Amino acid sequence: MSSGAIISASDPEDITPLALASSLGNSAIMESLLKADAECDDGSLHDAARELKLDSMRLLMKYGHAADYPSDRHDGRSALAELCLKAVEYDPKPAKLEEGIRALILEGANIRLRSVSEGNNGKTIFHHALDSSDPLLILTVMLKTMWEFVNEDAFLFVDQTYTYSLTKYVDKDLFQGPRDQKAEILRLLRMKRVEDRFWATSITAIQPPDSCGEPQHIKDEIIRQQKRQKHKSEQMEDALALVELKRMTMIREKEIMQIQTADEVKRKKELHGIEKQLLIDTEDTKLQLSLYGERERMKLLMEKQNREVSHIKTVGDAERATQRLLRSENLDGERARNIMQIEYAEKKSKVDNEGFKQRKAIEGSAMKDEEKVFNRRHEKELARIKMQGGLVEKNMAFAKTLQQGQNGTPLNQRQLGYVMGEVG
Repeated sequence: MSSGAIISASDPEDITPLALASSLGNSAIMESLLKADAECDDGSLHDAARELKLDSMRLLMKYGHAADYPSDRHDGRSALAELCLKAVEYDPKPAKLEEGIRALILEGANIRLRSVSEGNNGKTIFHHALDSSDPLLILTVMLKTMWEFVNEDAFLFVDQTYTYSLTKYVDKDLFQGPRDQKAEILRLLRMKRVEDRFWATSITAIQPPDSCGEPQHIKDEIIRQQKRQKHKSEQMEDALALVELKRMTMIREKEIMQIQTADEVKRKKELHGIEKQLLIDTEDTKLQLSLYGERERMKLLMEKQNREVSHIKTVGDAERATQRLLRSENLDGERARNIMQIEYAEKKSKVDNEGFKQRKAIEGSAMKDEEKVFNRRHEKELARIKMQGGLVEKNMAFAKTLQQGQNGTPLNQRQLGYVMGEVG
């Protein structure tokens, strides 16, 4: 060193001569380097603590190496954090682990320091111990001397979402140690009275259902959230009840509408049936009256034809009698013939007169009969018109009754039967 060697020069891995001597455990070289003012806080103490080289640790701290220095070569960890994370890889005895921890603490190592990490509030020595390759070994030693501090807020782990106590850091599988030690680690922590604490870090976030051990301001927020949730639930229930009420109302209105529609269709069918029957009855009455009139007219025509046939027969009989008389008296001569002709003419005139009188009488009787028939037909037509007027009045009264039934007054079925029976 008196030859001008640079005692703080480092290799490509940033390891200084002092750090190398510390790793080798060569106290003589270390002391020589330290006396020559070798650079402090170069990570040598972290290497010595990791490998539990207790003499090197004490020598380095004697010459000013800070136990809490955040070493760049060790991801910003302190010497105590490096010991908790890496010392178990060198298969140490529990007593030696305890001695190394005590040595650092006696030199002022802060057990509550955190190593800075992205996405969380950093890790303490306990979290590094849980992330080691043998958490049970190192935790057993640490809890022997530091069990009183394990429930301090300083040892809570906080990520972007939740806050965890040491037990929850393990229970939620955030620790990086062997998973087959999980149950034993939890048993050890709880035996040393480590409390379960777990909650959503943000006060406005919805708390997880298994939150526990929250600070008072989180508890107050949980109560507020529960009240808000209850209020929302009640609002949702009210909204659902309102929707159900509206749905049932719509169903009921639809059923009422269907009933009303069915009643309306039924009333219309009944009214249409009555109107149809009235039309049928009216047409039937007209047909019967027409047939009766036709029969009466044919009867009168037959009577007229019979009278005419009788008259023709009478005239024929008279002519034949006259001819017979003329033939029987043909021999009486011209005078007798003339007399007969005169008598014939007289008889013929008389017969013609009688026939004329009889025809006139027959025609007069026929006219009287026709007049009687006309009168009877007129009376029947008046009776028919009167009957139709009565039917129309009853139809209008029935329609009015139906209309009253549609407006809310139920139709009396007995009245309907009475009207239909009377129409029939």
